[in-house]
Amino acid sequence: MKIGASFSEMGYNEGQRRKNREDIEVKTFLIILVAISFLSAIFTAGYEDKGENFREQEPEY
Repeated sequence: MKIGASFSEMGYNEGQRRKNREDIEVKTFLIILVAISFLSAIFTAGYEDKGENFREQEPEY
């Protein structure tokens, strides 16, 4: 009886560990995705500002 109970507990714990690992992987992926989109938004905003400044400096004919 005791061996069977420990096996069922191990199976449950292994399932919980696997689920927790998947949750951590998903959270890590989402955090990386948000960070990349945030950085790309900052860089594109910086380039747009420079582009507007360059447009202002173009000579008018």
